[in-house]
Amino acid sequence: MSMKYLRLGLEGGIQVLAANHKLSRFLKDKKKYPLEVREAYFKNLLRKLAKGALRADLLVKGQENVPEGQVVYYGNHTSNYDPLAMLTVSDRLVTFLAKKEIRKFFIIGRAQECMEGAFLDREDLRSELTVFKKIVDQLKENPELSYIIFPEGTRSKGPDYALGTFKPGAFQIATRASLPIVPFALYLPARVLDPHYHYHRYPIQITYGKPLLPEDYASLTTKDIAEEVKRRVREMVDEEKKQDFALVMSHNKYSEKKTRKVLLYTKPEKKS
Repeated sequence: MSMKYLRLGLEGGIQVLAANHKLSRFLKDKKKYPLEVREAYFKNLLRKLAKGALRADLLVKGQENVPEGQVVYYGNHTSNYDPLAMLTVSDRLVTFLAKKEIRKFFIIGRAQECMEGAFLDREDLRSELTVFKKIVDQLKENPELSYIIFPEGTRSKGPDYALGTFKPGAFQIATRASLPIVPFALYLPARVLDPHYHYHRYPIQITYGKPLLPEDYASLTTKDIAEEVKRRVREMVDEEKKQDFALVMSHNKYSEKKTRKVLLYTKPEKKS
């Protein structure tokens, strides 16, 4: 076990274990604990963990771009911390579409169930339509709820974290529900959990872009929408990348020399 994971366990372990007990109570009696109550508890926990054990400084821009009411957020995906970061800063009721493997993740899978998120089997493409229909119905039944989607379907890899293909099918959720599409960009939550990085604080940029309203995409195919959203997300990621050096330096009080040294890493090649 790396020293970083050991530190995370020691600093946040008690909070996580307490949360696991709380989630068990939520799952046993969802009627007693409405979704709003369950999510408020989890958000409060994540904010404490971000400030403490995770040492994450979540820097949000573009909130004025998010329309009032229900929306569907679409953005890039670099780590398992991405959805947690998005949930931590969200000021509204949200949930996620996640891969089915998340069910097996300690506490994260149970939290996803508590927040009534959807699970997708990436190996069974035919199930996709069923899951998407379930989400659309869920959105119609709960007009206070918004969804967060990672349309790449998997995490991009470091050290460059280049954007993958934004899968057009994922945008059927917004188009079928006739909801605004809000692009978002993350840079770089991956460093919070990556054992190659050891900062005092981890500045994480989260940017919301201008939305595509139903009237904006009415004449577009889902492929067109996917390409346009990816273009907007890439522009935001590129802008965030320009700010990263100064943020890492200022949040950690590093010299320029040390910042250059710690900013990126290159994984060692495996010996053949």
